[in-house]
Amino acid sequence: MKTIPVHQPLPSLFAVTPSGSEHIEALRMKIQADASVVRVTLLDNALLRGKECMQFGIGLKKECRPADVRQAILERLPEATLKSLHEMLTKTALEFPLAPGSSEKYGDACLSIFRQSVPAIRVYSPLLKARLPRMTARPGRWQASHAVRLLANGQFADLKCLGQYSDDYRRDSERNYGRDESINVDVLTQRLVERPSAWDVGEATDGSLMMSWACCEHYQLTPVL
Repeated sequence: MKTIPVHQPLPSLFAVTPSGSEHIEALRMKIQADASVVRVTLLDNALLRGKECMQFGIGLKKECRPADVRQAILERLPEATLKSLHEMLTKTALEFPLAPGSSEKYGDACLSIFRQSVPAIRVYSPLLKARLPRMTARPGRWQASHAVRLLANGQFADLKCLGQYSDDYRRDSERNYGRDESINVDVLTQRLVERPSAWDVGEATDGSLMMSWACCEHYQLTPVL
């Protein structure tokens, strides 16, 4: 994980990371950018049960939209820094709280801001995975939340992909269905946190943990308790 200065201008940040996401430890903030929108999640309550996290999407309205909205946003806010952006959004969240699960849109003639309140237990950040307690015993019935705790706390002797399948059969075959590729543990953990109901998690006869996403991805984890 890169260390990014909180006073770094947003254009400089996205010149280096034009896509994907960055977790800013000093601000407890996750920020993502692509060609259509800049997304910000405030992480203060991430992974806490019974709490909410505020998420923002910043873009330009359709009547003002050029080919690359991301670049237009950055040109419109050339002096904006991570710290000033965080301060503005945090102030908005504190002064104008949203009810759990609700959302709203606002902005000016061109700038459009969408914000929503989401369950914090469904917001993952590797910065705050210490909030997930270690597993100390095998549960009576394995669930996605147990797999999350094992992954977040490094409680596994082995983790491997048994197969990844798509509609591109030739590419799947060429990459051996993902079986030889390294697994990004944080990305896998995030997917389990954000959509636990999409995963089928169960114990195999050898005591390992099988994790399947629909029909398309299958993983095997050997727990260490």
